[in-house]
Amino acid sequence: MLDPKLDNSDLNKHLLSDTVLLGYAVISTLMLLGWLLWYSRYGLDLTDEGYYLVWISDPFAYSTSVSQFGFIYHPFYKFLEGNIAALRQANVCITFVLGWYLSYVYLNKLFADRLLNNWQLLVISSGFATASLVEFDTWLLTPSYNSLALQALLIVAAGLLLAEKKPTRTSGSGWMLIGIGGWLAFMAKPSTAGALTLFVLAYLLAAKKFHVRSVLISVATAVGLLVVSALLIDGSINAFIARLKGGLEMMLLLGGDHSHSKLLRLDSFSFSGRARVILLLVTSSVLFTAYLLNSTSGWRIKLGTVLSSGPCLLIVLSVTGIVDRTPWLGGGHPGLLLLSIPISAVLFAGYVNRSGVFTRIPASKWALAFLLLVLPHVYAFGTNNNYWGVGSSAGIFWILSVFVLFAPATKKFPLLRVLVPFALSTQAVTVVLILHAMESPYRQPHPLRQNNYRIEIGGHSSTLILSEEYGRFITSATKSAENARFKARTPLIDLSGQSPGILYTLGAKSIGLPWLLGGYPGSELMAIDALAKVPCADLAASWLLVEPMGARKLPDEVLYSFGAKLQDYKVVGEWKMAVGVVGAVAGQPTKYSRLQQLLKPLRSQSVAYNACQNYR
Repeated sequence: MLDPKLDNSDLNKHLLSDTVLLGYAVISTLMLLGWLLWYSRYGLDLTDEGYYLVWISDPFAYSTSVSQFGFIYHPFYKFLEGNIAALRQANVCITFVLGWYLSYVYLNKLFADRLLNNWQLLVISSGFATASLVEFDTWLLTPSYNSLALQALLIVAAGLLLAEKKPTRTSGSGWMLIGIGGWLAFMAKPSTAGALTLFVLAYLLAAKKFHVRSVLISVATAVGLLVVSALLIDGSINAFIARLKGGLEMMLLLGGDHSHSKLLRLDSFSFSGRARVILLLVTSSVLFTAYLLNSTSGWRIKLGTVLSSGPCLLIVLSVTGIVDRTPWLGGGHPGLLLLSIPISAVLFAGYVNRSGVFTRIPASKWALAFLLLVLPHVYAFGTNNNYWGVGSSAGIFWILSVFVLFAPATKKFPLLRVLVPFALSTQAVTVVLILHAMESPYRQPHPLRQNNYRIEIGGHSSTLILSEEYGRFITSATKSAENARFKARTPLIDLSGQSPGILYTLGAKSIGLPWLLGGYPGSELMAIDALAKVPCADLAASWLLVEPMGARKLPDEVLYSFGAKLQDYKVVGEWKMAVGVVGAVAGQPTKYSRLQQLLKPLRSQSVAYNACQNYR
């Protein structure tokens, strides 16, 4: 049975078990992280991920944008010489390190009076930090507005933990971190930044941390960085505001449910039957293991130590490829499996201490728990997808939120053996979700483990390993373009509505926007509006990419907006798309191959330029 009188000094009585538990956590973290970094070379989504690459590689080519993530990640892209795998690896490492730092600061704050040395705390916090890697549960590893939004929230949360009313060096750094994170949130998603501001202010007031002079440090940091960004990006604040305004207008033209009336909504969530079973198994197993590890019986503690090897074993089997890699989770929102950790933590805390300890938690702690609980929805705020499904990518905050309740309830128990079962379970759920992503990568037809086609895409030594169909498709496209004497940085208008990745692989200069998105009610209007902002000199020199049978294709009438028509171009190259490339408006892969064509302008640039000028 559990002994509520158990003291932290009992930790030394089972030193071997404690060392083994920490060993499990170290092995699991290193293997999971190394596995993700190794597979960063695998796969490529030609739609969303292609858009990220086009935007990051040349963000200054576009005059309108709501998200500025391209400018934030562009220095990394340049430093890594366009190496896509290295760029992904950097994104994974940044996300993990920020999650690790937040977890360390958080646990150190909550359990400051408990017996746990620094390296043990680092190991345990690294286990919880692996939940930040659930951001990549769709296998979109390339930096994006989503990854930047999560990184911003991790920074803000760490800053809020460090920030205090009393002016100290640590507190001052916390207030600065809040400002830096707020700035990054705005650069990622203004909608997320707006929601974040409201909840942070509410937390500061509820936790009685609000101090005008300290808050001004955060505001000054965020505003200062934003002003510098505006000047570096557009040369003036007014031009930067015009950029944001133009980007918002285009989103509204697109008609993709990004209107203000659609932002505030309550979404439902769904779980497949398999996911429900896994959630129940994880919850019950972590509860049972935590019970054994915190009992007074030596054999129970040893049994709990043995059972704790389960998550570590699962990770080893997944990384080595021994485990059966079938899609376990089915449909719905599998990322919500992360909720099994906070659910089991609350149940365990309630079981070991039923004396009303929750009622003695101060308001400041409740405020912190609530803030962390809503941050995943802050992360998702503004998306046209399900808030629960998208928010689960930031599920690390759900896990951390419950330890506000967990800390006082388990105060008389050995901290290491209290925390490790939940850290190991976090790693286990994370590996299941990442494995699911590898088995069903976003808009790719095969599991990553089946990829065997090596191809260089992008910058120096940027080798990716794709499925054979995708590899041959991209190779055919690049060879056709070379045979047509298409040169890098040539302007190219994508009328397929879905091929930013092809433009990137060809080295083309995407015209109008990084992605002229098709398949939406306002796609034609948005494309016309975007091309209206492009200089006639670029339009006159532009080639076309078309997909005659494409479900997302933009109408030829888009060309009329700058005095051109389809007959002003000739087909100089064509290739068959790979079976499985996204094609339906709903975003599902097709089961047949389609044709894409590369068209070269027939008119001289001077004639095309004059036609554009006359039309305008």
